[in-house]
Amino acid sequence: MLIGRFVQGLGVAAFRVLTMTMIRDRFEGAMVAKMMSLMMMIFVTVPTLAPSFGQLVLLFADWRMIFICFLVITLIVAVFFTFMQEETLKEEYRRPLSFKNIGNGVKEVFSHTESRNYSIAVGLIFAGFINYLNSAQQIFQIQYQTGTLFPIYFGTIAFAFGACSLLNSKLVKHFTLKTLCLYAFASIILITIPFYALSYYCAGTPPLFSLLIYLYLISGCAAILVSNLTTLSLLPMGHLAGMAASLVAAIGTFIGAGVGTFFSQQYDGTLYSLVGGYLAVSILATLIILYTNHATKNDDDDNQQSNARKEQDALKNLPLTNIE
Repeated sequence: MLIGRFVQGLGVAAFRVLTMTMIRDRFEGAMVAKMMSLMMMIFVTVPTLAPSFGQLVLLFADWRMIFICFLVITLIVAVFFTFMQEETLKEEYRRPLSFKNIGNGVKEVFSHTESRNYSIAVGLIFAGFINYLNSAQQIFQIQYQTGTLFPIYFGTIAFAFGACSLLNSKLVKHFTLKTLCLYAFASIILITIPFYALSYYCAGTPPLFSLLIYLYLISGCAAILVSNLTTLSLLPMGHLAGMAASLVAAIGTFIGAGVGTFFSQQYDGTLYSLVGGYLAVSILATLIILYTNHATKNDDDDNQQSNARKEQDALKNLPLTNIE
């Protein structure tokens, strides 16, 4: 059973990478962010509905039927990809599969300032999310004693994430991705500081309605950040979309799981670890983004100056002609 679930996990993990890769292959600029937002809305909404689907199956059959449903869904997706989904990778970007090409791709992605740093920022946002996921049941069912209402509270917070992912698909048409990310991080920090103070004033257990409002707002900001930071990390890597998508997902998972688990292990029956964790990762990610934006701006300025000098040198070398 465990081996089978492990193999299932390997297969399911590929779909996020494939989706990100196909989006980067087909779209450019703000359209990538728009499609990423719609993808994230689906990726978050479906797991929220999955327990209800599983419960529906169990009303009519035993637990083995859930695995049969997995098989049927997999076959439907396989048929779709085989006969209906066209290849998105351009011919000139295709490379033979070899350890050398994989190594060169990994080196190029990690050596690119924007791709590397924005991927780390994605991981930090996932860390806050993992911290919440690991602590959610303890917070709602034990600390706030919500009992059977826990799935409802959990689902509405996930709904806020999905709704803001949809909103982000509209915002990217009017604001730059970097601006949206900075505004979202600033919002998290400005929301978290007073809520931490409220938590401290209430001995670590502020009113439930204030916690829900806080989580709704934080989830909305996280939805904007995950989509846009992922897009920013992939945009420079159009020729290595698949490799970049894999590494972005891997970096986000490793940092998110490691840092998020560390904060969730600090849970002591209060909200300090949850709120403090969000504040810490948000400040660190904001500093990384500010540094990255500054570094890339300097590179752009240097490139513009270099191009201007080349144009001046080219004009000086032009032969003089008499105009009669």
